[in-house]
Amino acid sequence: MFSLEEITIRKASLEDYTEEKYEFIYNWMSQVADYLYFTPKRERMEKDRIRFLASLESNLTVVAVTNDGKVVGQCQLFKSDSPKLSHVAKVGIAVAPSYWRKGIGTALLRKIEEIAKSEGIIKIEAEVIAPNTAALNLFKKNGYHQEGRRLKKFNFKGSLVDEIEFGKFL
Repeated sequence: MFSLEEITIRKASLEDYTEEKYEFIYNWMSQVADYLYFTPKRERMEKDRIRFLASLESNLTVVAVTNDGKVVGQCQLFKSDSPKLSHVAKVGIAVAPSYWRKGIGTALLRKIEEIAKSEGIIKIEAEVIAPNTAALNLFKKNGYHQEGRRLKKFNFKGSLVDEIEFGKFL
């Protein structure tokens, strides 16, 4: 058992995603792949790591790191290049299943919101598939409001399910 005090929430660094560390992340992300828009595939792992490292330059990313340096959660903020949308960003979040329901998701969201505010972002949006009740509850609990619903947008285990769109003004 662990406590939240054993987890550090901070901006991500390249050091968090060395080959060895990324393999650990890739393994737990594979466990939650049904809920992600991204589908991890072992044979693509190094290409995905390189693409992710490149995204660290343009997107804000925070991580939940254990005392031994393992990333057990991450939250990424995707900003638009358009000046007309520079005040809005989308958020994506994932936590290793063995660390669910421990407050890590909330801690990651709070940290990314704090950083977003300092970057001039005034609104964060999130997209969650309807079967992902844990994520739906996480966003609702943290002040996000449902703004829309896209019918049958996501293929979840062979069934087309709705995507719920959330927003929060900071």
